[in-house]
Amino acid sequence: MLISNPVSKGALPLPEMVRTAIATPKCRKCGCMKETLLTLEGQLSKAVLDADRADQSEAEALLKEVKLGVELMEPIEYT
Repeated sequence: MLISNPVSKGALPLPEMVRTAIATPKCRKCGCMKETLLTLEGQLSKAVLDADRADQSEAEALLKEVKLGVELMEPIEYT
């Protein structure tokens, strides 16, 4: 899955975008980031259960990245 990145004007794979955002201290303190990660976590958990074998491994890999992102979140300072 690719998502457009307005900074680089190109598309990045979603797992790379999650890693990049979590590596940024400001993003780890953002309520919007936490909300996005929690939404992704819920949707990907459902996708893993509903996906066929080929898509399931991709969803599981992304879910792992998202869960790590949730774990690395810091106390929210702004939204």
